[in-house]
Amino acid sequence: MLRQTPKRVGRYFWNREVFLGLKLENLFSWSKSRHEKFMGCERAYFYHYYFSWGGWEREAPPLVGRVYTLKKRTNRYAWAGAIVHEAIRECLLKWLLGQPVHLAELTERTHNRMRSEFAASRGGLLKKPQSKPSFWGLVEHENNVEVSAQEWRDNWQTVETALKHFMDSAWPRRLQELDARQVLEADSKDFDSAYFLLDGIRVFAMPDVAFISSDGPVHIVDWKTGSPSDTNVEQVVGYALFVEARHALPALGARVSLVYLNQKTEESFSIDEAALHKFRAFFKASVEAMQAKLVHVESNTPQEASHFLKTTLPSKCVLCPFLKVCEAENGEGGVGV
Repeated sequence: MLRQTPKRVGRYFWNREVFLGLKLENLFSWSKSRHEKFMGCERAYFYHYYFSWGGWEREAPPLVGRVYTLKKRTNRYAWAGAIVHEAIRECLLKWLLGQPVHLAELTERTHNRMRSEFAASRGGLLKKPQSKPSFWGLVEHENNVEVSAQEWRDNWQTVETALKHFMDSAWPRRLQELDARQVLEADSKDFDSAYFLLDGIRVFAMPDVAFISSDGPVHIVDWKTGSPSDTNVEQVVGYALFVEARHALPALGARVSLVYLNQKTEESFSIDEAALHKFRAFFKASVEAMQAKLVHVESNTPQEASHFLKTTLPSKCVLCPFLKVCEAENGEGGVGV
């Protein structure tokens, strides 16, 4: 059972003086991934954004430190997507330097990386990372999920197919034609600074690539290894607002390309007033739902864990990094609300 209430954890962490005497605060922010976590399971959202806070500190209670480590885990599908994004980012950065990229070398290097990370995760070498690794292990290994060898091969196939389609598409040629001064964003790894303010709230956004087209408008491209969804459209409109805030280039009229690499399809459109209005309404509703779970909005202090409902879909729990903690809290090893 969880013996520490969220309130106790909150008093301990949310006003901690850390990092060279500076106060690190758990400020409320918004992102597409945060929205999806909240909609998927409120309790997992609570663990990720609130209970884990301060878990990086040496003096953190063991359970808080454990939950902080768990939130860094990823499942095989998200892992594949992240690998593809980083490989494409590597391509773009090389092209901006005038360096060639060969599909065979890119594929082999990516495959070797995944093999190495898979072995480290399966071997338990990432249970207690001593530094700040870029990869913290797979949820499947954490939760002892039975995944066949063929399913793991299929996951690699997703990556390999995505990279091949990318290299066979028109995008390498288009990106290589860009002058470095045209490129505004290239899937930056500096997440902490990748935000803009909307209605006084920090909105995190990391466009895969944003550049100034030869004929003027901003062009935003987002690579996808999954399937089309409405939230993908909302996401890229958010990217356009991020570019507007960061580079003083209007979101209105910006071009967007959603490239579904494994489906070999592409959705392109220009952002109009209706798209901006729809995003703002979506953002407002999402923020209101999240902040309804707070005791105090200004300090981002959450209600107790019981107010964050658990999903009733066991299929979501299997790939949740907090499964074991949640089961311990239940005291019954099952899914509850």
